[in-house]
Amino acid sequence: PIEKDEYKKQVDYFNYYKNSIGYSLFYFLMNDISQNEGSPFQSAMIFESPLGKNNNYLNLQIQPVDGQYLKAIEEVKKEYYQILSHGFSEIKFNNMINTYKENLKNYYNNKETINSFDKLNYLIEDINSNSVHMSDKYFYEMSMSILDQLEVKDINDSVLRWLDSTHRTIIIIEPQETVSKLPSADKFITALNKEFGSIVEVIEIDWAQVPLIKDNIKSGEIVNVIEHKSLDIIEWHMSNGVKVILKQTDFEEDNIVLHGMGLGGTSLSTEKDFQSVKQINELFKNAGVGEFSSNNLQKKLLSFPAIEVSPFIDEYKQGINGETNLENFESMLQLIYLYFTDPYYEKRQLDLYKRDLEDEVKNRLLNPNTVFLDY
Repeated sequence: PIEKDEYKKQVDYFNYYKNSIGYSLFYFLMNDISQNEGSPFQSAMIFESPLGKNNNYLNLQIQPVDGQYLKAIEEVKKEYYQILSHGFSEIKFNNMINTYKENLKNYYNNKETINSFDKLNYLIEDINSNSVHMSDKYFYEMSMSILDQLEVKDINDSVLRWLDSTHRTIIIIEPQETVSKLPSADKFITALNKEFGSIVEVIEIDWAQVPLIKDNIKSGEIVNVIEHKSLDIIEWHMSNGVKVILKQTDFEEDNIVLHGMGLGGTSLSTEKDFQSVKQINELFKNAGVGEFSSNNLQKKLLSFPAIEVSPFIDEYKQGINGETNLENFESMLQLIYLYFTDPYYEKRQLDLYKRDLEDEVKNRLLNPNTVFLDY
């Protein structure tokens, strides 16, 4: 492995990964807090942006609930002091490192599927930023080596420099009609400067280690097999009524794609329920399964990011899409089973979604394209 000081000569990739992982850990922590009943913010994140003289400003972005700016800032600052006092946990750090590694593996294994236009864009970006353009193999091996060397202490040390009291600029994006209701600048500064004393460390559950399904499931069986030799397809009829079509291809190595569907969709809904049924696809994005809330399910999936599962409903059919590799195939099937049998949805998530939908409906006529296209 290359030593840390050498990474600094190579566009400082060590610091890049250190900062990126820190921002990701902060985002997931804030996402957890935002799900608590009475949380004053919907989301909070830290990221770098091309602002300022040297294009290196660090942004803290907070989306408050119902204009609770000051409470939201104080809540985020309190959690920041929690990180300063106790640091990010080894559990969170290790799960995030594994996620980055899995994403790098997927990128490298599928590098041949990236189209030429995207590759050209990557090259142009590197040239414009005076970065060294490196081969996929070199980038992959260098990145994996960096991730192996990173320690949670590296991340926690970087947090100390996030929210200081210098060179601060507060930017508020708010509809014109509610600007007059905003707190004064002094109150914003007071909230930003608020300090917190000793904070008790929170003991957390490592959701990545919690099994998706704890109970034994009664197995079904294949009741009939039909082989379609001309199409190189095998058809299974299952005891629960499901029909499975298997097709082996050589498009991608170690890749399993699943598409399941049944006829019906929104066409079966009554006039009274139609608008509610139409929202299901969006609601599924914030749904958990079994004993996993939406946030905790994300933590679980960090342990095998190669799994993608998405239920859907459209006009004439409903079903589920999935993609994974052979190693995680059983886990993907468990997740699909839970989406069918035990979805988990939180009232707060539904309330936030309904409020956003109401705001969208109220503001839609402010868009001239909507006015002229409405019929």
